[in-house]
Amino acid sequence: MTAARRFMALPRDRKRLYIEAWGWTWIARLRLWLTRKSKVRKVLGPVIAVPETPHELDEERSDVQPVQAVRGVARAIEAVAAFVPKVTCLVKALALRGMLARRGQPSGVRLGVARNGLGLDAHAWVEVPGVGEFGRAGQHLDFIPLGGSPGEDTPQARAEAR
Repeated sequence: MTAARRFMALPRDRKRLYIEAWGWTWIARLRLWLTRKSKVRKVLGPVIAVPETPHELDEERSDVQPVQAVRGVARAIEAVAAFVPKVTCLVKALALRGMLARRGQPSGVRLGVARNGLGLDAHAWVEVPGVGEFGRAGQHLDFIPLGGSPGEDTPQARAEAR
């Protein structure tokens, strides 16, 4: 079955979600294409802050999305990413952050680095307080978030916590 037929077979609410995800992915991609590298920090500044009190936010705000809804939005971003050119982890993270913000869900984009054989690799993912991380699958657990305290979230700290 082709992608178009699979899409047409989806329920109406999932179609709307996927169309919205496709739009947000394009918005994120275009913002990064059109923004001069010197201004990327200004563009990313407001979206990389992660709220610090996840459980208080869940109790105080009635519009905070349940875990399954957040996961559904993340799956939609992953599904439509193949239909937007040159989508990177940063584009997906910005699109997911935009969709969650529109729904009143606090979240933040995290940027991290990891050593590889030749130097450093970079990766972006989204943290949703009280829900978890999206875009940081098993192979990305070695990425150390930038901007945190030393030893705050390292592979060693996670191994010691187990």
